[in-house]
Amino acid sequence: NRRKAIFQKASEEGFNKIALAHHMDDALETLMMNMTFHGEMSSIPPKISMFEGRFDLIRPMLLSSDEEIKAYANHQNIQHLQGECPYEDKSKRENFREIVKEVSDMHRLAKINLFNAMGTINPDYLPSKPSGS
Repeated sequence: NRRKAIFQKASEEGFNKIALAHHMDDALETLMMNMTFHGEMSSIPPKISMFEGRFDLIRPMLLSSDEEIKAYANHQNIQHLQGECPYEDKSKRENFREIVKEVSDMHRLAKINLFNAMGTINPDYLPSKPSGS
């Protein structure tokens, strides 16, 4: 409903670009969720056209980590808004957030490397898709 309201308001105001605040951690969580539940390597792109080009969805903070954004907001005294999602308890995202945290605790560049890996796929070193899939 929230996204629908955003598109509706943008349409009413005549806007064709919508900026969302997704960050690198969101992209990594989405990547892992899509690999786990949908068997595909996909995530959230920095820019995507929607509704036959009526809107461009942009994510200008996609290269920033959650920690960097929080540190900047704290430095600028920007208050965190508490939004409550009615589906929060039904979401597996929190589990994947913990997985991303665990992996990033193993290596200081893990998040950046995982993010960059989405654009650096080496098919010569991947198994082929099993027949019948």
